[in-house]
Amino acid sequence: MDRETRHYLKKKGRSMGRFVALPYNLLESDAWKALSPEAVAIYIEIKRRYNGKNNGDIPLGYREAATIAHCGKGTSGKKLSELIDNGFIKAAHKGRFQNRHASTWILTCQVYEGKSPSNEWKDYSKSKTPYL
Repeated sequence: MDRETRHYLKKKGRSMGRFVALPYNLLESDAWKALSPEAVAIYIEIKRRYNGKNNGDIPLGYREAATIAHCGKGTSGKKLSELIDNGFIKAAHKGRFQNRHASTWILTCQVYEGKSPSNEWKDYSKSKTPYL
C-alpha cells in the first residue's frame, strides 16, 4: 500500500485490517458450486484461521465446526469430508477428544511445506454427486 492510500485511509478513520481472500476462479469452480452452505461456512472459518505461515497447522475440531455451521457434530464431520472430497482441504492431523487436541487442516490453495499449492479443487468433476 502506498503512502497516499495509507494517509487517505487514516484520515477517513479506516483500516485495511485482515480479510479472507476467495479468488474468483475458486468461487466459479464446479467444486465450490457443489458445496453445501454449512461446508462453505466451515471453509471460510478454516481460511480465516490461516495466517500465511500456519498451513498444515490450522486447528478446527468437529465440535467447533458444528458451532460455526449451526449443525450437529456428526453433520460437521460430513461437511469436513465434503470439503476434503471436493479438494479444498486435507487433514494434517486427526484430533483426539481424550487429549483435547483439535484436528489440523491443510488448505490446498496455499503453499504447504515449501511446495506450490496442489489446488485439488480444480480436478473436481461434475460427475461426483454433490452434497445436497
